[in-house]
Amino acid sequence: MAEGTKQKDYWDKAEIIGKVVGSVLVPLVVAVALYIWNSERTRQLTAASITPLAVSILTTAPSDEDTTALREWAVAVLNNPSDPPSLTGEAASTLSGVGLKIPAPPRIATEPCEEPVLIPLEAATQADVERLWRRDRINLLNCAGKHEVLVAWSEGIVNAFSDSEQ
Repeated sequence: MAEGTKQKDYWDKAEIIGKVVGSVLVPLVVAVALYIWNSERTRQLTAASITPLAVSILTTAPSDEDTTALREWAVAVLNNPSDPPSLTGEAASTLSGVGLKIPAPPRIATEPCEEPVLIPLEAATQADVERLWRRDRINLLNCAGKHEVLVAWSEGIVNAFSDSEQ
């Protein structure tokens, strides 16, 4: 009898330790996974916004100034669009002489978001309130996605023009 009680105590302790470890590790693993996913998505959106800029540089007629460094940067971007290089100091100094057209942001990023869903004051059922709330949350998440695309696009443009001193 004493042996059975002792065995149960070990399982109880293991269960308690498992709950504590699980309550710490699960949120930590989720946070790390979200961070990695967000970093990768930002990198992809940045690359997608830099590529049209590089194409714009290459399709613009060369000016009187030496734009070789800028054009080499644009070719490097097109050769490796998933990891675009930073703009060099020499390339950045030639930007003022180039009739550069910065590409427009993605159309979806500039579309207005849905208005918040108004819940009527008259007696609505719980199901109606939940349906309207769900629709509002979906619209809010869609709007956040549009905002994310616009931020990534603008960061890509800024990164393209930032000076690389590495």
